[in-house]
Amino acid sequence: MEVKQPLQVVLSDEDAKSLNNQFLKLLNGVVDKVERDASFNSPWIRGKANCMKYLSGISTSKFNELGIPSHDLNGVKCYNKDEVNQYIKENY
Repeated sequence: MEVKQPLQVVLSDEDAKSLNNQFLKLLNGVVDKVERDASFNSPWIRGKANCMKYLSGISTSKFNELGIPSHDLNGVKCYNKDEVNQYIKENY
């Protein structure tokens, strides 16, 4: 039975650096897409539960007590991050 040796690729320093740069560029592109798709960079928070998470996971009763300003978008409560931050700064 023949034992196969693992494939080994030898690159010059320049080629290794180029491959590394291409990989980082691809990885950064994927991360940017995931952030856009997940709305991490969006100024809006969709839903009360997500706003509570944004505020470090406060309880429902405390969140209701705060009276955070919201916007109704076709029956879905949306919160503007800047408005939420400003409201907390001004009131607490």
